[in-house]
Amino acid sequence: MIEKTSMLTAREHLTSALLDGKLYVIGGRTAGIAANIEANEIYDPITDKWSILEPMPSKRGDWLSVLLNETIHLFDGRTRWYISQ
Repeated sequence: MIEKTSMLTAREHLTSALLDGKLYVIGGRTAGIAANIEANEIYDPITDKWSILEPMPSKRGDWLSVLLNETIHLFDGRTRWYISQ
């Protein structure tokens, strides 16, 4: 297995989509502290490089993304997390 460059922002509960041969990784939350983030990054497998895109307008996790007509559409997503005791 060939190791590739890690994402710039470690996270979980994100969404991703493949468009024009590049991987878009959108939103999510930081591991362990349940804090949503507005991170928006793109990965180019040809150059093995990540780039930061403009942040999302709101911090969200648990997204659903769909690629339609060469556009990534985002649905739902949580803006808050509630942890029960």
